[in-house]
Parts: sequence; structure tokens; C-alpha cells
Amino acid sequence: MSTCRWCGRAFTPRINGGKPQYFCRAACRRALDAAGRRWIAAALADGSLTIDALRTSIPETRALPIDAKAGPSASDAADTLLDLFIALPEPILFALPDELFERIAVCLEMEAACRP
Repeated sequence: MSTCRWCGRAFTPRINGGKPQYFCRAACRRALDAAGRRWIAAALADGSLTIDALRTSIPETRALPIDAKAGPSASDAADTLLDLFIALPEPILFALPDELFERIAVCLEMEAACRP
């Protein structure tokens, strides 16, 4: 059993594959998306967030690279893309070409092969 990240209800995640399931139903996933959009709109309106900061900031959930001059690795970029894709509504996510996900997997594999 898992717990819905939005409403807190217990649910049994699907077992037929796909991305990990964090919400008990689509309505909870949409409610989180809507709340996030409202939160950003309010932060922009009260001046605690700017469009420029939103556009250029490094996500706080990501660790900074050890060598800041080196910049993010290919796997960091691939992980960020995957995080963005997971946030997409399912109809859009399923409409993306498989080749896109295959290229991300190649980037992750190449990065792993280069580690000492």
C-alpha cells in the first residue's frame, strides 16, 4: 500500500508498469498541479518570486555540482528532464516519442560508464 501525496489516502499502486504512482487518482494529481500554479501566481503577484528568478534559478531540490565550473553532468540533465516529464499530464506524456526517452536512457548509461 502507498499513501496519496495529495489527500493522504492509502491506495494500491497499479502493477501494469509505467511511471511510479504517487496519487490515488487523477483528480489528486491535478489538484496538486493546480495548487502549484496558484502558489506560483501568488508569489509572482506579491513580489516574492520574479519571472527571471523562476526562469534562471537552479532547482533547490538538486545538489550543486562538486566543481561548479564543470556545470551539471549529462545524468543531472537527464534526471531533470525526467522530473519535468513526470509532472506532465498523462495524455501529453504518452504523446511524446519513445525516441526521446531512449536518448535520455543513453545519456544516463554513458554517464554511468564514465564514473570511476
